[in-house]
Amino acid sequence: MKYLIFLVALVWSQNSLDKQWKYLKKAAISKDTSSFKNSLSQETQDWVQSLEDKIYNMDSNEVKAAPFYEIMVVLSLRHFIRNQSWDSVDENTILAFLLSKGPLHTLFHNMQWAKPILGDDDDGFIGFATAPQIGVLFFKEEYGQWKLDLLRSLPLVTRGIESAMIKQGKSEVDFTLQMLSTLSNYKVSRSILSP
Repeated sequence: MKYLIFLVALVWSQNSLDKQWKYLKKAAISKDTSSFKNSLSQETQDWVQSLEDKIYNMDSNEVKAAPFYEIMVVLSLRHFIRNQSWDSVDENTILAFLLSKGPLHTLFHNMQWAKPILGDDDDGFIGFATAPQIGVLFFKEEYGQWKLDLLRSLPLVTRGIESAMIKQGKSEVDFTLQMLSTLSNYKVSRSILSP
């Protein structure tokens, strides 16, 4: 009987994870920031909210000390804000930016995904169709619902970009500035390191 209960719970959990993945992917592709935000873990939502402060207050030393994915997000948003003359940024604007211009856009629009897999300890993951057992996006269960753990996922998502950076022998900041310059078709100033 215990085995049957375990099996039913496992099937329910897998179905729930599958549904959440479809919901999340649909929200990402349609750039529905409200639905996408609801699909994020609480820790990830807190991080997105903290980005608003970091965009306006993080000094150049703090930028240089940040993880690569955060350097990319903060500098990209500063660049975009300055060139689009935005008056302010909130978490919906940040999510819209991540879904339309950042690595999340590439992930949800250009990649072929495998089926989500349940992991250990109330977590799950999804990998690319070419390597389904290697997690790229991670989920965790919060209050009976699967939520995307973007903070655990982003270091893996940006690993390919980091490989290019290492091959070029550039720092994280210099590589991000070069990437922004390439995307903008003009040299981006280092002044963007300061708020």
